[in-house]
Amino acid sequence: MACHATSAGTGLGLAITRLNLRLLGSDLKLESALGAGSTFRFVLRLPTAEALAASAATAAHGEVKELEASAQGKRLLIVEDKPDARLLLRALLAPLGFAVSEAENGAEAVERARRDPCDLILMDWRMPVLDGLEATRRIRALPLARQPKILMLSASALEEERRSVLAAGIDGFLRKPLQEDELFEALERHLNIRFERSARGMATPSEPPPPPVTTDLLRALPEACRRALRIAIEELNRAKLDAALAQIEADQPDLARGIAQMARRFRYKELWALVTAV
Repeated sequence: MACHATSAGTGLGLAITRLNLRLLGSDLKLESALGAGSTFRFVLRLPTAEALAASAATAAHGEVKELEASAQGKRLLIVEDKPDARLLLRALLAPLGFAVSEAENGAEAVERARRDPCDLILMDWRMPVLDGLEATRRIRALPLARQPKILMLSASALEEERRSVLAAGIDGFLRKPLQEDELFEALERHLNIRFERSARGMATPSEPPPPPVTTDLLRALPEACRRALRIAIEELNRAKLDAALAQIEADQPDLARGIAQMARRFRYKELWALVTAV
């Protein structure tokens, strides 16, 4: 790109472009020669249309109800310094048949892994006391009869950071904010298990995405439905949420789909703000 600018910019657009590329796991490369111009390059690894279709097909298999009988009691350790994040994961996974324990930092996770062997650890990366990366290294150094699978949870998308995580002994990587379908797929793959799924909530390729959940839509619900929904979200109770959605679905199926989608994407804080505003 060669040009002769009459005034200089602030360079903000370049900084924003580089930040966006880094969030996508890439970076911006620059080659410049005085009087000749500049060349900007980046490489993005994007899924093919076939891969996206396969992902959509997986998500359309139906809502997860419980673990298959042979996998009941699989032991999971949730390592997360934020209490509400631990609560959300426990509320999602324990009712399915997992035996769930918790640790609030990496040091506690190492001690729990040493004392109480588990099948899989959901390990947050950024934590006080001891981060997830160093905790993983220490767990891998323990003389355990059987090493657990470890999935790293992080908002980072940088490819070089992912490589350092895998080098530390991590088995997989899950992006935050977590998506329910991605979490279940990862658990099935790494634990070699299967979930029993219901037909309710199955999507079809032609089905449009649900409309946004708004206070106006919630206000139109009967008071009993709103109360049931509020209690389910406040308690993070999946069974009560499913029961409330079944009531809502009879009159407002699109609203029920929208709420279910928000729950699958762990957007409970947003749901709580909506239901308490009406």
